[in-house]
Amino acid sequence: MTKEAQFLAAMQGKSEWFASLADPIQAQLAAAAQVRRVKDGEAVYRQGDAPDGLYAMLQGRVRLIAWSPGGVGCLLLLAAEGMWFGEVSTIDAAPRQQDAIAQGACQVARIPLAAIAKIAAQQPELWRHIGRLACTHQRQAISHIQDLLSLPRAARVAKVLLASSAGDDAPVAMTQDELAGTCGMGRQTANAILGTLEQAGMVRLGYRVIWILDAERLARVAMGEICRANKE
Repeated sequence: MTKEAQFLAAMQGKSEWFASLADPIQAQLAAAAQVRRVKDGEAVYRQGDAPDGLYAMLQGRVRLIAWSPGGVGCLLLLAAEGMWFGEVSTIDAAPRQQDAIAQGACQVARIPLAAIAKIAAQQPELWRHIGRLACTHQRQAISHIQDLLSLPRAARVAKVLLASSAGDDAPVAMTQDELAGTCGMGRQTANAILGTLEQAGMVRLGYRVIWILDAERLARVAMGEICRANKE
């Protein structure tokens, strides 16, 4: 199987965005893709790095984390198989705004900026599609902000944990500082909620990971049905 065929097979049925592209654009992106294996904890790129292209997830997951000047990390996106990321810097050529860190061993494909420009010169609608990808991620970010403003604290923690879970009994690879930053609260508050959830048998805390033991009950917390973990 050729490199292009492998790329297309990896995207098939996993990326609605890629499926929406015209066949010639799909073929050109596949031909330009540079595939790379990334080890657990290794950076695909770092906050402040110069843009180097648009990325697609072929296998595994990548965590996009933004850091405040005080060093508090906030998980913005968990890119799973079939998802694309890095589109904002691809559009404006400005430095990266987040770290992109592998969660477990993974495989990513990079479409270099020069290749994007060359394809777009022949297929100008590619820029509109990349803009649409940016809009999708912006809507997700706005939804997250709305959750921070409206949901009880325990519900925020539960929702972030469930959204960050890879399933299949895999732990959520997130420090308690990152969880607190993502949920818009202090570490002490987040730790108290986690402790209550652990006592209730919904989660188990480990070193830099959190195991979800009862996803059904945790989902009820996320929906605000069980808020005893930390009443406002």
